[in-house]
Parts: sequence; C-alpha cells; structure tokens
Amino acid sequence: MKLPLSLALLCLLTPAVHSQQKAILGPNEYIELDTPKTEYAEKRALIESLNEHFSKNIPFESQMPLEHPPEWGKTVSPESTGSIHFMRSFPQAFVGHLSIEGLAPNHPYRLTLNGNPERKGNDLLPTPVPWLPDERFYDFLDITTDDLGSYESTLGIRLTAGEYDVRIYVKDTEDWKIVLYRDFFEFTVE
Repeated sequence: MKLPLSLALLCLLTPAVHSQQKAILGPNEYIELDTPKTEYAEKRALIESLNEHFSKNIPFESQMPLEHPPEWGKTVSPESTGSIHFMRSFPQAFVGHLSIEGLAPNHPYRLTLNGNPERKGNDLLPTPVPWLPDERFYDFLDITTDDLGSYESTLGIRLTAGEYDVRIYVKDTEDWKIVLYRDFFEFTVE
C-alpha cells in the first residue's frame, strides 16, 4: 500500500506579532513547530529547514492572485479575493504564503491542492477524485476565517519530490463548492 507523504506545516501570522508555528502532519493533525515531539523525529530535518527559512524572512519568488471560480464554483462576494506567494523550489515541501479576504466571516473552509492527469505532479498527490479517478488531490488544511472573512498563513506542505503544475482551491465546507482558486501554477519539491 502506498502511503502519502503529505505533511503540511503551518505558521499562523498575526499583524505585528511573531508568528505561532504549527506542524500539520495530516489533515488537521497538529504539533507545535518549535517543540517537535520525539515521535516526529523522522520529520525533524524538514521542520528545522522550515523554521530556519521562516526566521530569515526570505522573500517569496512568485505571486499569483486567487480568483473566483467559473460556473462549477460559487462567488461568496464580488469583493472576495486572495493571493498565493510561493517559492519556486524547496526541499521536501511546497512553501507559500496564502492571503484571503472577503469571504464569509467566522466560516470554515478547506484548502486543497488539485492536479490534472495531463499536468506534472498529478500522480504525486495522494487521493483520486472519486468521479475522476485519474485526477488527484490533497485536502491539506481546514481553516476558519476571522470576523472580517479573512485568513492569512504561511505554509510548508510536505509533498513527494517532483515537479508540480497544480491548482489551489478554497472550498466551502458546507457544500464543497470552490469559492476561490488559482488555476495551475508550477513549483518543484526537491
């Protein structure tokens, strides 16, 4: 049985306050990044690499807007928007900063990487889409927006090494409709 190597590491950012850092070892399975437990020793190299990278405030190499989806999604508000800033390449992980504004306040959403069988990295994502088994995805984090409908975080998502050309989705957990997305962007996990 092939086990997915997916691991998301999350650094929650708050304005003018040093960020709280958490490791997400699977969908919503958290540990504190600054005090990794011994049972996660095999992931220590990645955790230390991300801690070092984040502490240096290294600028992200690329930025892309998140957009309203086509007819297969839904628009929460005409003002809803977002962006993803990211590193083009990083050892063991995709590293990026996600900003979202104008969604429903205090509402749960799910973040997803989604592939396409015709593009790089699809076969490296862990889960097949039930009605499209050649297309794969990774639901990596459930989030809740703040009182203004915003969310912001810096993410290190452990993925299988390789080249990726995938989408990122923000999905409403009430009906699983996509409310914001970035259609295909490329990065490499070393």
